Amino acid sequence: MSESNGSTRRAKFSRRSFGKQAVAAAVTAGASRSAGAAETTPETQEIDARMANILRLYGDRLSDDQRKLLRRVLTENERMLARVRTFSLENADPPASVLKLFPAAERPQPARPAARRK
Repeated sequence: MSESNGSTRRAKFSRRSFGKQAVAAAVTAGASRSAGAAETTPETQEIDARMANILRLYGDRLSDDQRKLLRRVLTENERMLARVRTFSLENADPPASVLKLFPAAERPQPARPAARRK
């Protein structure tokens, strides 16, 4: 907006609107940077494949916010799975623990069928 003397008048700019614009710019910059840098990793490819499958099934029902949340959840799950996948395990390895419902001293004896009387 210009006044009659040629100087421009500044529009009101609140802290709240500045904060919203700053967050939007940061999210946009972070998303474009991470999308370009991480496309080649196998983890990202798996996340993208899972995301595509979910969107194929339920895409028309999901809002943009739900899609962002879904990507965040898939990324976190992939991080947790990466730790599990790095643990080496062979088929011959025994289990780390065994389920024991009763201690050995308190184990109930199986019931024996009663002998038939004639």
